[in-house]
Amino acid sequence: MTPKPAATPPSAPEPDASHEVELKFILPVAAIESLADQGLDWPDATPPQHTPLISIYYDTPDYQFWHHGIALRIRRQGNQWLQHLKWRGRAAAGRDGVSLAGGSIRTEWEWSRPDSEPDTEVMAAALDGAIPLPKGWAAQIKPVFET
Repeated sequence: MTPKPAATPPSAPEPDASHEVELKFILPVAAIESLADQGLDWPDATPPQHTPLISIYYDTPDYQFWHHGIALRIRRQGNQWLQHLKWRGRAAAGRDGVSLAGGSIRTEWEWSRPDSEPDTEVMAAALDGAIPLPKGWAAQIKPVFET
């Protein structure tokens, strides 16, 4: 069994990170209409389903997360709550900024939650001291907006 790094609180699960790559395309209206007229012939395609989502975004009162390129979101889909932490820092390291020809790349972590309250221990373990957050930040985070 491999011991956990010292920076990870004992009660927090090891954070698994992935990279979210967002691509944006700009097409003239005629090209979009042409694509829509042709449809998509995907054998495993299913009709769209409408599922209500509740997303609550959190930050400190002085927006420390936003200033460091961090997005902390708790999302409810059906009966499941998920905490998402997205950060452009590590994914963009060594790059000229975070923009990739109109797109972006960010490191993303996701954890199951029993409710809409953020788990700050897993967040601290994921960031692993890479961002200088103010003392007492965990007690300061509040919802900023909800969609």
